Amino acid sequence: MKTTLEESAYNNLKFLQNKELFLSNKYSIQNQLFINKEGESFDTIYSFADLEYPIFFTFHQILNHVNTSYNNKFMSHSKQEVIHLLETALETLFEYNIQIDEKNEHFEQLLDDLDEKIFFIKQYYKYGICLGLPTFIKNMLNSTCSSFIEVSRTICSEYIQELKDPGYYDTKSDSEEETSDEDIPDLEEDDKKSN
Repeated sequence: MKTTLEESAYNNLKFLQNKELFLSNKYSIQNQLFINKEGESFDTIYSFADLEYPIFFTFHQILNHVNTSYNNKFMSHSKQEVIHLLETALETLFEYNIQIDEKNEHFEQLLDDLDEKIFFIKQYYKYGICLGLPTFIKNMLNSTCSSFIEVSRTICSEYIQELKDPGYYDTKSDSEEETSDEDIPDLEEDDKKSN
């Protein structure tokens, strides 16, 4: 089964939560994915250029989802929980950058840029009524619109069913009338018995 970009980014984010594995280089990089090599003797040290694409992909894919998605959940996590996961992953990357003797100005700029973006989104989603209120209203409107869409789907499917089977409602109401007629006792018979 093919994984989506969001699933790939989420798997990378989960991997970056484990600071020990990342700092001890127990992983491999395949395209944009970090592959866990915990049980194997794997000691490849990747250059900053090798790390840049998977990190850029992971953070921007998730930040984009958190900031633009109508869905309040990302892989069963709330947006606030995802922001916390991003912060933890970024701390791991900062620690890795400090631990390595070789310094790379371009990689440091990437980390600083990610830090600013996470800070902005954190301020937007977690703090302040002026920032939180629009998000709350947006979430309420999204759920209302989703409800309207579901109702319209039901109405359209019944309309299409009526077009396919023109007597759809008549047969449905006839069957309901037949069952209801059987339930009502015949009043004329009751009158004859009483006389």
